[in-house]
Amino acid sequence: MRVSLLLRAVAWHRGTSAALLLTAVLAVAAAVCGPVWGRAAEDSLVRDALAAAPVQRTGYVVSVPANRPTVLDEVRPPATALSDAVEGTLLPGALGARLDEPRRQLTTTRRLSLTRVPTEAEVAAAAAAAERGGEGTALDEPPRGLGRLAWREGACERLELLAGSCPAAVDEVLLSDRALASLGARVGDRVRMLELAEEPDPAGQRDPFRTDYRVSGAYEAAAVDPQDPWWFGSGLFEHAPAAVFAGEPVPARLDGVMATRELLVSLQTSTVVATAERALRPGALPLAEVDATAGALEAAARTGNATGAGTVHDAGLAATLRAVEDDRERVRTGALLVSGQVVLLGWYVLLGVVGVAVAAREPETALAKLRGLPPYRAAWLALAPPLLLVALALPLGTGLALLVATRLRDAVLAPGTPLDLGAPALAAAGVAALGAVVAAVVASWRSLRAPVAEQLRRSGGAAERRQGRTAVVAVVAVAGAAASLVAALGEAASGSAVALLMPVLVGLAAGLLAAALLGWGASRAVRRSARSPLPRFLAVRQLARRPGTTRATALVTATVTFVGFAAAAWVVAREQRATEARVAVGADRVVTVDPVPAAELLDAVRAADPDGRAAMAAVQVAGEGETGTRRLLAVDTTRWASVVEGPAAGALDGGAAAELARSDGATSLEVRGVRWEAELELDQVETAVPLALLGAATTLEGVPVPAAFGRLVEGRQRVVAQVPSCRAGCRVSQLRLVRAGGVGGVVGSARLLSLSVDGTVVERFDVDDWRPTTVDEELPGSSPTTDLVEAPGGGIDVSFAVSPSVTPGIARRDVPPVLSGVVGSATAVRYVGAEGLVIGSSLGEAVPNLRVVRVAEVLPRLGPEGLLVDLAVAERFAPARRAAVVHQVWLSDEAGPGVLDALRGEGLVVRGEETVAERRDALDAGGTALALLLLLVAAAVVLLTGLAGVATSLAAQARRRAFEAAALRAVAVPEAVLRRAAAWELGLLLVPALVLGTACAGGALLVAADLLPSLTGASGTAATLPAAARVWLPVLAASLLAACCLALLVAVSARGSSPAARARRLREGQA
Repeated sequence: MRVSLLLRAVAWHRGTSAALLLTAVLAVAAAVCGPVWGRAAEDSLVRDALAAAPVQRTGYVVSVPANRPTVLDEVRPPATALSDAVEGTLLPGALGARLDEPRRQLTTTRRLSLTRVPTEAEVAAAAAAAERGGEGTALDEPPRGLGRLAWREGACERLELLAGSCPAAVDEVLLSDRALASLGARVGDRVRMLELAEEPDPAGQRDPFRTDYRVSGAYEAAAVDPQDPWWFGSGLFEHAPAAVFAGEPVPARLDGVMATRELLVSLQTSTVVATAERALRPGALPLAEVDATAGALEAAARTGNATGAGTVHDAGLAATLRAVEDDRERVRTGALLVSGQVVLLGWYVLLGVVGVAVAAREPETALAKLRGLPPYRAAWLALAPPLLLVALALPLGTGLALLVATRLRDAVLAPGTPLDLGAPALAAAGVAALGAVVAAVVASWRSLRAPVAEQLRRSGGAAERRQGRTAVVAVVAVAGAAASLVAALGEAASGSAVALLMPVLVGLAAGLLAAALLGWGASRAVRRSARSPLPRFLAVRQLARRPGTTRATALVTATVTFVGFAAAAWVVAREQRATEARVAVGADRVVTVDPVPAAELLDAVRAADPDGRAAMAAVQVAGEGETGTRRLLAVDTTRWASVVEGPAAGALDGGAAAELARSDGATSLEVRGVRWEAELELDQVETAVPLALLGAATTLEGVPVPAAFGRLVEGRQRVVAQVPSCRAGCRVSQLRLVRAGGVGGVVGSARLLSLSVDGTVVERFDVDDWRPTTVDEELPGSSPTTDLVEAPGGGIDVSFAVSPSVTPGIARRDVPPVLSGVVGSATAVRYVGAEGLVIGSSLGEAVPNLRVVRVAEVLPRLGPEGLLVDLAVAERFAPARRAAVVHQVWLSDEAGPGVLDALRGEGLVVRGEETVAERRDALDAGGTALALLLLLVAAAVVLLTGLAGVATSLAAQARRRAFEAAALRAVAVPEAVLRRAAAWELGLLLVPALVLGTACAGGALLVAADLLPSLTGASGTAATLPAAARVWLPVLAASLLAACCLALLVAVSARGSSPAARARRLREGQA
């Protein structure tokens, strides 16, 4: 066929040609967009992970210990260790080319003690003062700091010097401005490191190892960013000022003490670690090499760590890449399924559109057969125009896919993410075009075999029956392809895969069933409609005569199902991610502050926000060895309702908050002082076993402190205990009568009168503030060891009669034996006795015995497993010192910018901030969220494709009905009646499809409720289906949009179906 004739054939049937071209372009665009977007989203996930990861997790590090025996009894000097570290980072081929050159470093493993050496002038001035005073006068003890001796290749060029110069000689060091301030030193002074005195004499010298070093310069520590790729997350810049802990001074922790390489290499007994670090080069890791690079780095690390020489290979880059594997799998699978089902639905539409296009050319095919053309030429006459349009759709669809992917990339993906139009995308375009080609071949073959007389009738009845059979075959093919896809994915398919396949499967199945029922019902209603109004009469007979028209019902049902499901899934997913963010963060903003005693944190927050509506103190605790696991959260429950909002607030209602804060009406007994004096009267029935009074207290930091008052005698007395650790403050918890010698039971009574600290009475014992201790304070329901009654004249009468294994005593009521708390639904607990008393739990030793006040589905920042307690009560239990404790201040949305300044004004040091918005943005950039974004775009493509298919079908029906309408108009049937008949017919076709599609979309989403954690990208801590009304609202909105579009098509089709009985149409039909 000549090109001009081919173009004329396309132009002659421009309506069907335009519909076929549009459908093919959309199918190709959907096919190409899936792989292109999936690869771009994967690349973006990797880029985001590398950008968010600590810099030490984006490279390869080898650490080699020096001056320490290995398992092979080998002791390496620092120089050899440094050489071995560099050699360990030499990776083969392209793997090594992706990393920077090794950066070398030597550091001491322990912090050395540094003090400033007094100058000669200071020593002389002290000596002169001593001579004038007549007795020896010593210099004040200089401040002490702890710092690591370090050398890093090229560090001097990276540090911002404030004074002096970098160390050039072996007896010089470079200190930070913060270190100089902590030591009270200046540039030019000398500092002493006494630990270096243990070093042996340098080789070839008789003098001992040098301990005094000149400060050659000062660098600005605040200008150093440890997360700069050059510093590679170095731990050298972790300064902390001097402090007092548990009554003992704690030296300042200094920034790195920079020295020369010669000094570090000369150390022989001090343990030194040599490290070589290689960071990932920017843009050096294409997506195609991510998995291979991670595997190669892990293999290199395993090989290096298996040598047994003490060398540690850390493939941090591999761990970061592995951490995004699940997200990459989700977006890859989601993109495949979304684009795949759009292509399958496009195939279904193409079968109908191509059938209509070929049927429109049946008169030309019949004339070609009458002229005696060979079958292949007659087939080519029908086949060439659709193939031309499909070939044209390939570049147009690919360009449209790249345009859409580019817009999406610029909106949501990481900057610089490339779009890869590779083999998968081109193969997908070919698969999409193949569906149109197959449809054209099948339709052409059926057209070629059709009788000529039937093709020249223009009634289209036989063609519609053939299209109906083709549609059935298409539905079977789509269902089989979807089932094969699920089977192929197998265990790699996550729950979200099944959920994303559901709309097409459900929509096609329901639409096919509805179309069959509609045709069956129309044939059964023919006789009953004989007495119906003429429009209804004509509509029913049209449906009964033309079963192929009902395929529009299946198409509309599938389209509405997919569009409604996509809209609802997107809305539900956004709500789920917002809920997840709110629960994961806890409040609108959560700031992290430097550790302070819990009581001070409570007082500071309450002083900064006296109204109690903007800020709440909180402490988060993780057990030993699980610093990354959030297991216990202590909050100021009096402010919970004002600060915590949304789904996170549901974990604690007013009644539970009051129960957590209950402390039996007693207040804490806090004392400050060293000399404790107790006044009491002892009446011991059995005196064979002498008794002593022992107090139990904790510092305000939670450190246990004993108070030994000494041995007791009969009668009234005063006993004294010296408790220096309580100079800054302690909280008294217990007083016990312990055995001072001998073995046996004790019987008697004691009257406790008063307790004084540093000469001031701090407690006049009241029975309302004290309770008996129990035999086992760790066991709920344990028996009391004493009986308490109010003593005449004041005080407490304590009577006891206990066995040799029991120690009598009393305890403050504000420290209950069991902690009340709200536990997460996944926390494993073992109940003991009544009233919800629990002993032991999956939370470990960091959590004491507790009383379960309530079981919450999820807890803020903890998820389904953990414990929520009141901070004012819980801090009296003094959690294990080995636990990781994070001090926080939760801020509500009412907290203005001045709240942080107020917190700083109360002495709190703010270190970090986490917001709900940041957490939500991170979830929105996750793999499943990106796949759902493609689902939303695919919904628009499906809507356009479905409308094109329905419009083509309606246009073909309108042309066929035009001949019949002309005949009816010739026998005086009014044009308005014909229009109403067409509207009735289209209404019977499309309204049930709209209703059924809406129901299928909502039903599919409700069925997928259990899959929502994977569908929405939430971690499961807040993955619950929203209220039914909120699920159906987007479904109904999508259905309304489809209904509006279809109503417009119906109006146009009904208007065009009755062309005023023009004689030309009638003559065409008679021809």
